[in-house]
Amino acid sequence: MSPLSGVLLCVLVSPALLYAGHLIVVRLFRKGSRHTALTWLIIVMQSALLGLVWVVILRGRSSGVPALAALAYASVASCGFSVIYFFVFIMSETGRRIRILHEVRENGALSRAQIASLYSCDDVLDLRLARLVEMGQLSVEGRRYRLNNRGVLYLGARLTAWWGEVLGLRVFAPPHAVPAEGADPGHAAR
Repeated sequence: MSPLSGVLLCVLVSPALLYAGHLIVVRLFRKGSRHTALTWLIIVMQSALLGLVWVVILRGRSSGVPALAALAYASVASCGFSVIYFFVFIMSETGRRIRILHEVRENGALSRAQIASLYSCDDVLDLRLARLVEMGQLSVEGRRYRLNNRGVLYLGARLTAWWGEVLGLRVFAPPHAVPAEGADPGHAAR
């Protein structure tokens, strides 16, 4: 195998190795920050990958500019995969945190009740439902929303739910936790 083929193979398997590593890390370190664990995993995986790429380059007796270019390519490509994975993994949690931090900074100090009034769940839900209807993902029939389009967004939601299950994380509430029509949402049947 040529050194270039070896470098490309290392880059192509790096996302699968990151996913597998994340699966192991999440199971081993259930306590602590998920974000910190993933960050450290990415740092360790990138270091290991670049070490492996360097060994592949040296075994192929490459040196000079081509060797450095291959190392730079492997670094940029695999870091790109890692950054995308990192942002997809933390996107939903972080958005809420950023909003809360922004509001506290803008207003000085806020009580929990004041933060709750600025970040109303009803307002967030209404905005998200309106966007999904605008995009054609949902349709409104009376007072009920129905899945209208099983496009890319739907597939992304399914993939996110599946990957959360693989990692052992609760991404979505189980279907039986949805309250009956007209029931108090705080007292969903379990």
